[in-house]
Amino acid sequence: MKNRKGLFGLPTLRDILFTGQGGQYFSNPDYQDEDPFNVLRVFQGTKIDYKAKVGDPGSQSLVMSACNWLGTQLIEAPLCVYEKDYEGQVQKVENHELEKLMQHPTPYFSGGLLYKSFAMPWIIDGNVYWLKVRDQSGKIKEIWPLRSNAVHPAYKDNGRTYIDGYIYRVDAKDYWLNQDDVVHFRYGLDPLNPRKGLSPLVSLYRELYADNERANFQGAILNNFGVAGTIITPKSDSVVIGEKGRQQLKREFQSAHTGDLRGDVMVGSQSVTVVPLGFEPDKLALQVLAQLPEERVSAVLMIPSAVLGFGAGLRYTNYATMKELREQAYEGAVIPTQKLIAQEIDAQLLYEFDGKETKRRSQFDLSEVRVLQEDETKLTDRLEKGWKSGLITRGEARQALGFPFDEKRDAVFQASAGTALIPEDLADGQSLAPTVSVFDQQQARGQSSGEAGQQGQTWPPKQGQAAANGQGKPPAGKEPEKVM
Repeated sequence: MKNRKGLFGLPTLRDILFTGQGGQYFSNPDYQDEDPFNVLRVFQGTKIDYKAKVGDPGSQSLVMSACNWLGTQLIEAPLCVYEKDYEGQVQKVENHELEKLMQHPTPYFSGGLLYKSFAMPWIIDGNVYWLKVRDQSGKIKEIWPLRSNAVHPAYKDNGRTYIDGYIYRVDAKDYWLNQDDVVHFRYGLDPLNPRKGLSPLVSLYRELYADNERANFQGAILNNFGVAGTIITPKSDSVVIGEKGRQQLKREFQSAHTGDLRGDVMVGSQSVTVVPLGFEPDKLALQVLAQLPEERVSAVLMIPSAVLGFGAGLRYTNYATMKELREQAYEGAVIPTQKLIAQEIDAQLLYEFDGKETKRRSQFDLSEVRVLQEDETKLTDRLEKGWKSGLITRGEARQALGFPFDEKRDAVFQASAGTALIPEDLADGQSLAPTVSVFDQQQARGQSSGEAGQQGQTWPPKQGQAAANGQGKPPAGKEPEKVM
């Protein structure tokens, strides 16, 4: 098959290409491929370009903590396809082609790795691109992630088209990508270029730069014998150390007190005085300086700082509150991201399998996400209260706890302590409650028959006995609940 030419005479990309750093962005007077960060975004009160000073945000530990955490969480819940049945109940579509593709998007790595790789461009660039690789018939056979900073939406500069396609740069060569061959996830919409998403880090470059400088300063101090600086002077005012002597003395001092030799003994050839600079590192409150960037990153990304392992949050967190913080992080950052991913997959990918008129929808299955599971002790207590109050059957309680249950024997409600109430549709004249009744238990403890008769009534009564034993109506205050 010949490689057709795309717009501008560019070869149409029909398979994934691998690359190094690439070259400059594609430029054409008829098309715009403006990157949001190319527009000068300055902070009030300063002309410093903090983005340029930060460089690659991926080299920042604050950023990578969030990328690593989010990517790890996205792996846990699988993507499934659902549809409504004739009764309007949502049912999972078993073995759907999209679900299988997302489990194994390429022959070389799993769907988990695809989701893991989603987090970094999502946070740093605000745009994630997946390429649909098709077979000869046009059917999607693979999904490949693309470098976000190498892909740019292309559109005519006439305001009439949103996106005509995408331009992908590989090793300084540009390729045209058809719009329906790309799945584009956007972190919101950039107001300066609504065809792309906007990274949340845009508002954080000043804090990232401050944290970077703090870390550099702290590293420099440790590299220089743990002091901020040292002045060496002759003991006598009449002694003058020449340039050559000063350089030699400096080298001797550094070789004995920095690097792997820090703390070693130095024997000088001259009588000198060593004076540290007039401040101590602990008075700079470097730990306090680290807190503000941590707090800002946490707030913008909506992930509690303690969950990301930041000291700003861990100082005020204990084991009891960590679970709540993890749930807050999942509900505030992960679930909304998963919903957006699923909605974009519905709009840009699902139709490839079910047609554009499909009513099926994709969704991440959160049923086995560990952080969202109820604590076992709390679950047991809640089910026990539900059983004792007659809200759930014994079988429902056992099923929720993962215990085996019998559909007939355990399909009973407890109306009061020790009393089982059988659903009407299962009642056949034989009680499905435990064989030892409350009446028998009270008789064994020596209670009067009158007391036992009042406290040990069961409902419904056995056939033929209602008139004889006064059980023709339910006990006072114990009207049976009808189970449909």
